[in-house]
Amino acid sequence: MKLEEIFGKKIGIFGYGVEGESLVRYLAPKGVKDIAVFDEAEVSEDKKREAEKIGVKLVIGPWDKIPEADISALDIAFRSPGVKRSRLDNILPPKAGVTSLVNLFFANCKGRIIGITGTKGKSTTARLVSSILTAANQKNFIGGNIGNSPLDFLDEVQEKDFVILELSSFQLEDIKFSPQIAVILPIFVDHLDYHENVEDYLRAKSPICKFTSDDSIIISSDQENSLKLIDGAKGRKFIFSTQSEIENGCIMSGGDLFCRGEPGEKKFEGVGELSGRWKVPLVNLQAAFTLAYALGLDVKMDSVKEHFKKPEFRIDLVKEIEGIRFYNDSASTNPISTIAAIETMDDETALILGGSSKNLNYADLARRISESGKIVLVYLFGETAAEIASELEKAGSKKETVVLGSLDEIFEDARKRKGRFKSLLFSPASASFDQFKNYRQRGDYFNSLVEKWQNI
Repeated sequence: MKLEEIFGKKIGIFGYGVEGESLVRYLAPKGVKDIAVFDEAEVSEDKKREAEKIGVKLVIGPWDKIPEADISALDIAFRSPGVKRSRLDNILPPKAGVTSLVNLFFANCKGRIIGITGTKGKSTTARLVSSILTAANQKNFIGGNIGNSPLDFLDEVQEKDFVILELSSFQLEDIKFSPQIAVILPIFVDHLDYHENVEDYLRAKSPICKFTSDDSIIISSDQENSLKLIDGAKGRKFIFSTQSEIENGCIMSGGDLFCRGEPGEKKFEGVGELSGRWKVPLVNLQAAFTLAYALGLDVKMDSVKEHFKKPEFRIDLVKEIEGIRFYNDSASTNPISTIAAIETMDDETALILGGSSKNLNYADLARRISESGKIVLVYLFGETAAEIASELEKAGSKKETVVLGSLDEIFEDARKRKGRFKSLLFSPASASFDQFKNYRQRGDYFNSLVEKWQNI
């Protein structure tokens, strides 16, 4: 909805996280007066003071116990990512429309939006796209699930500017717009602690192509679920692949990315070499450079390198100590991202896996580990340790596997075996909530253990 449609309405914001705070920051100074924020968890004193200062009502407590007077008058409810629509439908009055920050942004953005989704690699791909656009002298903004709210820069965006949005299934599931340019990375099973099944997961992501037009551009992996998502969508489609011949799109060959189709022929040299050097999964580089091809951008690789900075905890080289390289891939919360991380390793590697469960299947990861010539030692910890160990056994893995209770114990054991590997890769393939608040806290803790290794 347009911003002017909100004035004079009673607004409810459900969830006071990153998006909830951003909505308050954006709407209140614009003159939207009647705003209530509902959160089931206790919020900080700073947030309370901020809400009170700008006249926002803050209601803390279970949503099924919200006083009728606070809920019945609402005209518009903003749903934060991770808040199931069904929960709001059960408590809101029939007259209240449910929307989201992403819907508000799409409806009011002047620029050209590039939406990026997929199971893993969205943040890295978004950063790569931004680097390519910057190298081509194209002004761009980046936001969404990557950690910063797009409302924070909405008023700065002009018609010729690009906006790069990382979009999760939680953000996409009820939006009423598709971006002018959609980038679809491979889609595998994930978030089954939230979605009922893979079909529900795909349905949640489907709006990224559902509302496209003939002028839209769609960049997609040739992975099965990605192709399902773009089937029947309007717009010009460009496919990227590592294996199959492509009529309109890009394919890897000999370390270079070869593109052909509507814009003519083009080669991006050294893409494979960048994947190994930067420890960036090849699929992310393919997606970003296929977009460059579709837009007809003339980019110099050295300039892209200059502007690119990887997101934190994505196969980060923390340090090299005693001839061992320590890689932190704490953002890996599913098997697919761990498989991609393994493929970037180029020497004998000890792999650390495990964490809290998202009801995912580890069979393919176990098979890849079993077949890998690089993985020489596997450490397991956390809730998913037993499940991963079972799948490794079923896959016939001959890799030495050590199950321990914590990262501290793993580091203690790894010191005794340090002559066996040249890289230590922490790529959990699991969520973090059994022992850590989130993957960032988990990543910070891994880094602290690396520092201790150096000092012992």
